[in-house]
Amino acid sequence: MAEPAFDRSHILVLAYTLPRFGAQQYECEGTTIVLGRDETCQIRWNRTGVECVAPRHAEVVVKHGVPTIRAIDRRQTLWINGRRQVEAQVRDGDHLRLGRLDGPEVKIIRLVLQPTSEVPPIGTDDDPTAL
Repeated sequence: MAEPAFDRSHILVLAYTLPRFGAQQYECEGTTIVLGRDETCQIRWNRTGVECVAPRHAEVVVKHGVPTIRAIDRRQTLWINGRRQVEAQVRDGDHLRLGRLDGPEVKIIRLVLQPTSEVPPIGTDDDPTAL
């Protein structure tokens, strides 16, 4: 049976990486948010000591209307709130680790879904992530 297609909803993510591997805050938007070491990743680690993270390690997509994180290659290790998983729903406040259990960590601060046709630019008064 074929895997269901992913929704084309727009994802707005506000997240930060924890200090051990370089603290940084991210505001990402798109239909797919990619995490890894590659220059094209929206959430990226480029420091030494993160060799356990693949160039394109994981991605946040919308599946059946629900934000979902999944390992791009099922051989890659992904931890969601301390549990090893290949794919899982992701919510505000979740902690994601890539590679080893002590690998780089991301905390999802805010995650918002919108149909692609209704996306306001980040930083405007209509932006749902604006504080």
